[in-house]
Amino acid sequence: MRVLGDEDCMYNYGVGKPLPALKTTECTTVDFTNLARFEQLGGKGCATLVRLRDEPDRDGGDGTVRDLIRYWHDADNLLHRIPPHPNIMPPPTTFVTIGFGDNPPVVCGGLQPFYPGRDVGERLEESNRRGEHLPLALKAHWCANMAATIAHVYRVAHTYHMDIKPGNVVIDRNSDLVLCDWEQSDAPPTTLAPEADGTWDVEVVVLGGDGGRQDVRAGEGDDNDRSEGDGPAPRVPGAQSRLVYTKYHGPSRRNTEEEVGDASWHQWNVFPLWNAECPLALEPAMDFDEIEHPNDLATDWDGTEDIPELWRGMVDRCMAEDPNERPDVVEVVRFWENARDD
Repeated sequence: MRVLGDEDCMYNYGVGKPLPALKTTECTTVDFTNLARFEQLGGKGCATLVRLRDEPDRDGGDGTVRDLIRYWHDADNLLHRIPPHPNIMPPPTTFVTIGFGDNPPVVCGGLQPFYPGRDVGERLEESNRRGEHLPLALKAHWCANMAATIAHVYRVAHTYHMDIKPGNVVIDRNSDLVLCDWEQSDAPPTTLAPEADGTWDVEVVVLGGDGGRQDVRAGEGDDNDRSEGDGPAPRVPGAQSRLVYTKYHGPSRRNTEEEVGDASWHQWNVFPLWNAECPLALEPAMDFDEIEHPNDLATDWDGTEDIPELWRGMVDRCMAEDPNERPDVVEVVRFWENARDD
């Protein structure tokens, strides 16, 4: 939910909790009926540009708010658990409330600063329409921002975003990028790695000095329902460890809401499972208009003669189908920081 007013605010995080349950000790509240829809944003319609208005309208709106509460009730808690980072949008301190009948008001969203640079998706579309290339220095700066953000998410916060894409990254007044929209319930095929499509399970194999298996920490799924051999086995930090992927052949499984969708990655969301049992598998999965399946993704370098060859090589490595060929986040951070500083 985006709000325009004297204090420009934006973005909605529905938590659906009574006011005393808020995690912050200092906050202000705005009644939902005091907001007037100003502009519907892109994506799934969960973000709306609105203006504060003088005369509240007490009719309607409950259905929309209930949906927001259902989809976003964990986002506020997640934002409070993540250690602060300059490229991650902090938790809101201004909350939107709504009352249902005689019940006490509950929180249905949060307002945060409106970013004048809009989001990266809009910026890229505008540049493409004009037939112009963004400056190389700006591209390197943005890549360094996002690499540092992803490293913080996995290596420091020990969580995942699941939907990192241009539309979920806003631009501040200093041209720095800020990651937002922590839904953690769906991932589009445009940013989903092939091995995270819900048809693979993963395990960390710890090798002994002679190269034999010494210990195995299994991923989700029954070993009797999996066949090993054709799945990629990427290298991971530590010379004696690797990830082994096995194709799942068991009965149909679902760990998501029915209305999320019927694609394999909609039915079986590997992100919370891998984050808990095999977090090393998330890093190569995140180094990755309508694409129907992640396998349809391709890198097109036509008309990009200005892009340095080293940059193209790094992008191609991050997009490799085999996770074994992808760099880890530390290498990606160092690469783009060096490119930015050159």
